[in-house]
Amino acid sequence: MRAVYGLMAVILLIGGCAQRVDYAQALFSHVPDDPELLILARPNELMDFTQKSMADMGIQDLFGDMWQADFGELDQYRQVSVEIIEALGIPWQEIQVVGVLVYFKKPVVLASGAFLKSDVEAKLKDLGFTQNSSGSFNYVYDAQKLLIPSDGVMMMASEDLLEYLMDVPAENRLWNRDDFADYRTKAPLNNTVFVWSNPPDYLLKSFSQREDLGSVSLAINLKGSINIMNTIHIKDPNKTVMLYNLLTGAVHIGRAAFGNHNVYGSVFNGLEVTQDNKRVVTRLIVPESQVPKLRQQLVQDLSNPSADTFSGFKSFIDAFK
Repeated sequence: MRAVYGLMAVILLIGGCAQRVDYAQALFSHVPDDPELLILARPNELMDFTQKSMADMGIQDLFGDMWQADFGELDQYRQVSVEIIEALGIPWQEIQVVGVLVYFKKPVVLASGAFLKSDVEAKLKDLGFTQNSSGSFNYVYDAQKLLIPSDGVMMMASEDLLEYLMDVPAENRLWNRDDFADYRTKAPLNNTVFVWSNPPDYLLKSFSQREDLGSVSLAINLKGSINIMNTIHIKDPNKTVMLYNLLTGAVHIGRAAFGNHNVYGSVFNGLEVTQDNKRVVTRLIVPESQVPKLRQQLVQDLSNPSADTFSGFKSFIDAFK
């Protein structure tokens, strides 16, 4: 986590941001096709959604006294960050994407934005950081190096891993995988949160069909409507059908329990499960007009645990035991 803060600090100090780049192409030029885990997030969108949800749901009133927490501090921290960035001449919105890549069990912190490689390196040198012959900088952490491989991209990781990721061949990039085609057309960096895993043996151990599991991905878009897409690739077509039947059955049970509910009904009715011989895709869309109602309903149910809603959820869960 300290590495994330360190990299964010660098972003805050970078000036001279002018040229726009293709963030998706720039970032994915350094992401291999078999990441153990890749998590990308657009911090501005995530913060906006969180703040609005907290305001609409009355989180402060609901939990503030119980936890003796001041949720208003979250907004204060953001305002301070915005003021620092803008004082340096960098619009807050120039911070586009932050994320973490896990490869060979080693973490890589990633960031992208509207900045130039030459400007970043010049600023780091002005701040007194040493640049190595590989182009990386000895920045803050002895075991971690900071590298600006191209315009719009920063990476922080161990030096040996940075050297490998510096020049990933096109045929070995996640961006060019056949099962990544849907995300190329939908631009993964346009999602509020994007997760991809080509899980190694030590991940998802409890999945019953682990030996047949391929890649797993999750794309969450929180811009207005809530739009979630989860994709699971299965190597055995027969087991793809089994997983599809299981998920479809769960959706039907949920609709039977909540389909007539004036709020939760729209959630379960908005679930869609599809499959082909290689993958199962689950999609959920909650229209923007329904999002405030969903938040209000959650507040109402959380403040009244004895409500019928919780017994309905219990029945839904018990159906799978």
